[in-house]
Amino acid sequence: MSRTQADGRRSALMAPVRNGEQFATETGLPLSELRELKSPTWYAHACSYALMKRPHIAAKHLANTAESLATVTPVLISSSKGTRPDPNVLRQALGKHSRPCP
Repeated sequence: MSRTQADGRRSALMAPVRNGEQFATETGLPLSELRELKSPTWYAHACSYALMKRPHIAAKHLANTAESLATVTPVLISSSKGTRPDPNVLRQALGKHSRPCP
């Protein structure tokens, strides 16, 4: 790590210190940064949601829930590199390869 990078990281850590934020004793990271690292991906969240619903709803309803999640997913895909996948291809991939959810 260069000196400039180290100074930047130190500066980023000083902001939570000035705000009185707590730090995790295991990692030394500010709790806000640790929460960001632990936030689930959209795919993991969608799988958790479907698995939570599974025991309580009929199979047809579960299929409709999966279809709804697949409909929303293309909107949430980042296109920072300008290579957003075709929504129909993405939906097909989710339908074929995401069973069962991890």
